[in-house]
Amino acid sequence: MGSALVVGYRLGAPDGAPLPERPFALPADRVRDPPPRAPDERPDVDDALVIPSLDVAAPLDLAAVVDGRLALPDDVARAALWEGSAPLRSRRGALLVAGHLDDVDRDHGALFPLSTISPGAAIEVVRGGQVSQWKVVGLTSIPKAALPAEVWRGRGGERRLYVVTCGGPVVAGHYRDNVLVTAAPVHATGP
Repeated sequence: MGSALVVGYRLGAPDGAPLPERPFALPADRVRDPPPRAPDERPDVDDALVIPSLDVAAPLDLAAVVDGRLALPDDVARAALWEGSAPLRSRRGALLVAGHLDDVDRDHGALFPLSTISPGAAIEVVRGGQVSQWKVVGLTSIPKAALPAEVWRGRGGERRLYVVTCGGPVVAGHYRDNVLVTAAPVHATGP
């Protein structure tokens, strides 16, 4: 599964998109949990990716891998949760969420500011009305050739959330890189 791509494009984009200025990778136990948010501070939706510090509240669709690529929603305001991700309430495994950076007709997508995220930033994944809380422990950019195998672990291994969008210069009508955020659970969420 490590060969699947997350593809985004912006035809006619002259100079590309932001990449992280200061990438980081921190041990989860060295990153303080973000303060809890009151229920009335959360969007009133059943399925969403929420990153309060970036003003992101993107509706969340399920996505399959089709022809070696994660099938993202056409609407750049939406994000996609890979259907092979670990269950939201699991103690193990990985969740993969991705979205388009932008679109030539709609400008910036929901994940456009992802390259500016800070260590410890809160992320919430809301699915079926359940909320899973995370803290950011890593930010990097990688060539778009393929996402690392770790993001495709599904139910296996250490509990992590991976959020991906595009970045970098435009080459032949496509962004060259992916921006990859890694987040650890704020607290154990169940069996």
